[in-house]
Amino acid sequence: MRITPRDIQLFYWLEKLSFLSTSMVSFFIFNDSIKVARRRLNILKKNNYLLSFDKPSPYAQGRLEQVFYLNKQRENAIRRFLGFKPSFFKLSTNLIVEHDLQVNTCILCFSSACDKTKDYSVESFSVAHKATDLKENLPAISSDIIPDFMIVLRNKKGKSLLFGEQDMGTQVIQRSSGNKDIITKISAYSEYLVNQKFIHFREVFNFPFKGFRVLFILPSATRLKNILDLNKNAGAMLWLTSEKIIPENILSNIWHVPQRAELQAIVKGANL
Repeated sequence: MRITPRDIQLFYWLEKLSFLSTSMVSFFIFNDSIKVARRRLNILKKNNYLLSFDKPSPYAQGRLEQVFYLNKQRENAIRRFLGFKPSFFKLSTNLIVEHDLQVNTCILCFSSACDKTKDYSVESFSVAHKATDLKENLPAISSDIIPDFMIVLRNKKGKSLLFGEQDMGTQVIQRSSGNKDIITKISAYSEYLVNQKFIHFREVFNFPFKGFRVLFILPSATRLKNILDLNKNAGAMLWLTSEKIIPENILSNIWHVPQRAELQAIVKGANL
């Protein structure tokens, strides 16, 4: 079969993010045409370039959405198309599919938004569900806290270091013991900033970062309000609900900041 430029784009993102759902491939790669995306994905799967599994769903009825990943049997061909040696995802029983797909959506939204505005570009990104990234790029904020993702944005004036936390609403906001809850996580990031533990990224990305931003993405407005009511002094933190994570919005003034009425952009002047 003939591999198209759009197929190669798909291979690239599957290599970088491990897996993508049919709807994500449709939206980000096939101009939101679900029929065209589904047809092409099935052709690539039939020709052994892709494998897939059912996206877990709490509903037993209806057709389950497929989640696709690269097939290692085609390693040599995929390597030739990408121009570098790819890594391959291994399906496991402890996979947190919905969480990781939401993380992947954030990365794709940033990439798409930067392509649209042209003023910004994604210089680098890492996601925690790729094991190699944990060793190479993502920092340990504390002994048990690692960001879900990291992005470095670049424009003519410089670079911005961003860490991301994708919240699914399952973690307790505040425990009496102060252990493994959202407020403890916020405190760990604040300590990481105050103690300048991020400065090794200055050498990694050849830029004198003075700080960073943490993007907390939450499942509902109610949970966002509850957390902001308890979290008063985390100036490096920005907050948003998942439904607003789209390329047209993600760089704009839509992010909540504790104790501030006005919404902010991640980077000043980055509105689309």
